[in-house]
Amino acid sequence: MATFRQYVDGARCDPRDHVQYDDLDALVAAVLSSDEALDDRATDSHPEMVGYQPTPARLVLDLVGDLQPTERDVFVDVGSGLGTVPMLVALLTDARTVGIEWNPSYCAYAEASARALNLSSASFVRQAAREADFSVGTIFYMFTPFRGTMLRSVLERLAGEGRRRRIRLCVHGPLLREAVQASSAFAIEKARGHDAFIAVFQSVPAA
Repeated sequence: MATFRQYVDGARCDPRDHVQYDDLDALVAAVLSSDEALDDRATDSHPEMVGYQPTPARLVLDLVGDLQPTERDVFVDVGSGLGTVPMLVALLTDARTVGIEWNPSYCAYAEASARALNLSSASFVRQAAREADFSVGTIFYMFTPFRGTMLRSVLERLAGEGRRRRIRLCVHGPLLREAVQASSAFAIEKARGHDAFIAVFQSVPAA
């Protein structure tokens, strides 16, 4: 069984991201755990991909409270890792959720966890974010899954969706927030906390 500590001990991230965990994260990890064998060895990936680090559970609860997703929403986690965010959102709301994850072992683990919970409203797609179908989503979430040209490419695709229709983009971390703010396709809707480590953007469709 995978343990929460296995994935956060020694995890590297920018200190400005203010990633903090507590006992709730250990509880959530136990509830969402799976008997699926998890191969945590490095996989062939783009050098701009960032190592997996879960979003703190309390931030997910805050995000759900802010967004109030309904049955009309499709919540898409871009770089979903072990699937914690999509499964929590599916458990707490009537929204359908989709996790997009490149690592095949992480994706299989998340799928097994969702099956164990009979959570049919949560699904996972093993695919590169730059090739994923974003047309189904109404709410998108990102916790710095990649950087550089890969990040710019994914943000440009999301901006294209946002110019065609109204979507919401939620990001974790000031650095990612600043990258989204540079796009004219999104306007800030809400920033939580003085460091705005969770920020919600509303798209600005073209007239």
